[in-house]
Amino acid sequence: MQDGSIPDISITASSQWYPSTAPWYARLETDRGDGAWCSAGLLRPGDKEFLQVSLGSLHLVTALATQGRFANGRGQEFAHQYRLHYTRNGQRWMPWRDHNDNQVIKGNNDAHTVVLRGLQPPVVARALRFLPFTERPTTVCMRVEIFGCTWEEGLTSYSIPFGHVMPMAGESSLELSDFTYDGYVSNGLIEGLGQLSDGVVGPDYPTQSKDVLHRRGYEYVGWNKSKLRLPFLQMEFVFQIPRNFTTMNVGQGVIISFIYTYIGYTLRLWKRPQGVASNTSKNLGIVVPLKSQWGRIVTCHLYFAAPWLLLSEVSFTNGESRVLDSSALTSFLEDAIEPQPGGVVHVVVVVLVVIILLLLLVIAAILCRHHWKGVLQLVSLPGVINSVAEVNAANSKPGPEMINCKPSPPLRRPPAAPPLGPPPPYATLDCAVIGSPSFNSIPAYAEAVIVSGTLSINTYAIPRFVTNHQSPVDLDLFELPLQKLRFCERLGEGQFGEVHLCETTELPEVSKKRVDAEVSDSSPLIVAVKTLRADACKSDKKDFLQEVKILSRLQHPNIVCLLGVSLRDNPLCIVTEYMSNGDLHQFLQLHTISKEPFIRTLSKKKQTFVSVHSLLHIGRQIACGMAYLASVNLVHRDLATRNCLVGTDLAIKVADFGLSRQLYSADYYRIRGRAVLPIRWLAWESLLQGKFTTASDVWSYGVTLWEVLTSCKQQPYQELTDEEVVENASEVFMNRGKQRYLPRPAVCPPHIYNIMLQCWRRESQQRPEFSTIIQFLDEEPQS
Repeated sequence: MQDGSIPDISITASSQWYPSTAPWYARLETDRGDGAWCSAGLLRPGDKEFLQVSLGSLHLVTALATQGRFANGRGQEFAHQYRLHYTRNGQRWMPWRDHNDNQVIKGNNDAHTVVLRGLQPPVVARALRFLPFTERPTTVCMRVEIFGCTWEEGLTSYSIPFGHVMPMAGESSLELSDFTYDGYVSNGLIEGLGQLSDGVVGPDYPTQSKDVLHRRGYEYVGWNKSKLRLPFLQMEFVFQIPRNFTTMNVGQGVIISFIYTYIGYTLRLWKRPQGVASNTSKNLGIVVPLKSQWGRIVTCHLYFAAPWLLLSEVSFTNGESRVLDSSALTSFLEDAIEPQPGGVVHVVVVVLVVIILLLLLVIAAILCRHHWKGVLQLVSLPGVINSVAEVNAANSKPGPEMINCKPSPPLRRPPAAPPLGPPPPYATLDCAVIGSPSFNSIPAYAEAVIVSGTLSINTYAIPRFVTNHQSPVDLDLFELPLQKLRFCERLGEGQFGEVHLCETTELPEVSKKRVDAEVSDSSPLIVAVKTLRADACKSDKKDFLQEVKILSRLQHPNIVCLLGVSLRDNPLCIVTEYMSNGDLHQFLQLHTISKEPFIRTLSKKKQTFVSVHSLLHIGRQIACGMAYLASVNLVHRDLATRNCLVGTDLAIKVADFGLSRQLYSADYYRIRGRAVLPIRWLAWESLLQGKFTTASDVWSYGVTLWEVLTSCKQQPYQELTDEEVVENASEVFMNRGKQRYLPRPAVCPPHIYNIMLQCWRRESQQRPEFSTIIQFLDEEPQS
């Protein structure tokens, strides 16, 4: 902080008293601005104001220093106490706690003195939040410094079973749990770090600890063989990027019989040498050779040689081995052992073969069942190109005929609209295919790319092929130096890095032509800035630059446009426009639906009512933006009101900031701790099969239109839990008549609800295209 290694863009806060007490003035021993960061107003007990510092990449933080606002004797504000929260993925924030489960850290007693506090245990974090803590209303200002280093180990999490309580004869029991673990607690400890990676190696046995400040045996995590569900202790270690593993270093208190390690598809076995007794009291460590295996996840099975297995520390080395502690570790060298008949390896192999056979039987039964239900047609959707050969074949065929689409008369009849069961048999929109001479060789829907079995929410799905009309774009024309941006507010954490709101008075000439409103040289323009985190891997950087290229080609009145880029300095940035009235979700929540026929402008005078006519006008603009994306073969994948921006005169533009904002975290559901999906807006095939197409965007549009016509007063499927929403998607797939659909909003005309129901058709080919929806909205009476 003090030496400027952390740039101003990486220092944000929940609020600030004045611009002169902005978060970037929170650098230790500096007196810029008014001398420190100060939160807005009085800090009261229970308030959660915070100062956030983003480190760019994973760091090991070992100590913190704080200072109040001195300002050459004019300041008297400081924090007596504070809490520390941290994150490794930008999404989940975890509170720091010491070995005694205390979260509060003692701060300052005056505004000038620097107070240094060591962190035991240290934390591995990408970003930190300082939360001042008070027991009475007071004004708080802070300057901070962070001590640590880059996290070279690369370990981001490990997963283990719960530790057990060891009874002691004539003494109090030892609770051998991982008390500092910061991950999820669900049938074990999942996706976190704790005592096994804190660098603290315990004595030979837990009862020999001389530390009077902590509970006895706190250096150890232990398991009893009889209490585990499996005959071994299973541990999984996940690293940030693939590594070349040479050894695994296990510091433990009771000798282990043998260890299996799995890295990728390689199985290795370490066996305890016969000369080492199993009842020795000496704390022997083990160095398990991993033979330079490449991988990102290491799974270990540790087999007991005694009733209890105690672990103090587990670490890994890559490349050339480093000596960690020659007195604590005894190195055993051996080769990977081939499975021997009659041995434990043989048993494991037999069990795996049986499991695979059972899985094959289950898969065969499911496929047979689907065959009789007639659903195997979903395996190959019409219009999706799956290979280069199919692309060439498609290019050799004449393009589809342009057909004028008009809504059929039965569509105007009010529907029965029951909330349960399949959509009623409405007349479909009278449209078979809508093509364009420029896109004759493009399939009806572009399928989004899915990497490594997990789903990644981007701005738009990257198309598998680029249309011929897209000419190369000179990105130098969009170059906007970081110094031209003034940072105002942190929106949140996106896929690539942080997203900020900024002000700028200088735009590249090419960008001024892309903005609807006139840009004066004096008045600042609010823009959104997406940054690429410093430790981004090559694939993330490639996707980030791909997004820049895609955005530079997009230009439509209802799509947020690219205004600038900063690709010459770190962090890399994308600058897009941001609308004066914020996102559509918050905008509609502040308005009441009125019976008045029309509302024209919202630019100067605050409006509290919005008409149904205006809501349908909003829905039409969203459809226009999505039709444009479909015409250039792009899939949004996260269409919702939170991802639409509102300008003056109800101008709507489709954007993609929802995932990055903490405000909307409840709209996203984490699938098994990995993919984060907006499940309440997704089509069933996107949620269950990972297929994202323009047709799945149409489904999301139906939900978005439902949001608009309810004025965003409730979440879609509010009466269902996240798990029940996933189950409902399964019911749509099974088509047994048990699926549930969103009910018709009170102000929604029946013919508009009919559009929604057609957007939610089970078969993606039967859903209307955006151009057809626009036609219907244009021709239907808006009353």
